[in-house]
Amino acid sequence: NIEGVFAVVTNPTVLPESVRGQRVESTVFDISLFTADGNPVPLESEVEICLEVNGKEFNKDDYCLGFIDEEQKPPVWVCQDSCLRKGRDQQLCGTTDHFTS
Repeated sequence: NIEGVFAVVTNPTVLPESVRGQRVESTVFDISLFTADGNPVPLESEVEICLEVNGKEFNKDDYCLGFIDEEQKPPVWVCQDSCLRKGRDQQLCGTTDHFTS
């Protein structure tokens, strides 16, 4: 937690056409950090993102924390962290040094 910094998480409803055929197992989130007055905040170190996995049993090695690389034409799904760890309950957690935006 960084004092005065807020995370904004949005859920785009449509994946880019080029990514739809790739193995994307979860909802895609757009995560951004902003100060209280609305200025974007760049990441200065890695952050941990934890997402809930639906299902009674899962193998963490079958998942990857990834992102859509929109600088590629067409956009592609890129694995950022394949060494996920189990978090609380049914969560898988991974780290990243950047957000998509």
